[in-house]
Amino acid sequence: MKAYGFALAAAVLWGLSPLLDKWAMNRGHITPLLVVALRTVSVAVAAWVAVVAAGVMKPGAAQQWRETSWLEFAAVAAGGLLAAGIGQWFYYKALNASDVSLAVPVSATYPLFAAMLALLMRREALSSLRVAGIVLAVAGCVLLAWSSRSDANHRPHPVPVAANPSR
Repeated sequence: MKAYGFALAAAVLWGLSPLLDKWAMNRGHITPLLVVALRTVSVAVAAWVAVVAAGVMKPGAAQQWRETSWLEFAAVAAGGLLAAGIGQWFYYKALNASDVSLAVPVSATYPLFAAMLALLMRREALSSLRVAGIVLAVAGCVLLAWSSRSDANHRPHPVPVAANPSR
């Protein structure tokens, strides 16, 4: 299905992104907070270019903007602040302080928290398969936490991405 293709493309790009971010932070000049700021500006510019290019800003589309309430805008802004602001800052602090293979999977358990909050706040039902998925996600985080303790004494040397034959 088309949706799975988009989801897979997102997963591949999200898998590449932490490697670039970790590389930049390891060079010593970029802090996790600066990463959030730089990414936010670059994404904001790209998003507005896409909005204009997609025709969302055409005169006929203004009706959608007029019908959107301030409460809806505030909810989206709050979600952006929580996820793209504070949440990303914590994510980059974790990425800066640990391995990519630990920080990324643990931070990717946000569906667990979304499901629990949807159950509590929106009374959404959880099927047995979804509960099983949540249990597996928690078990995976526990295994990663245990592995990070045992790996601390046995850190392997990083594998070079590409060998330079001229050296």
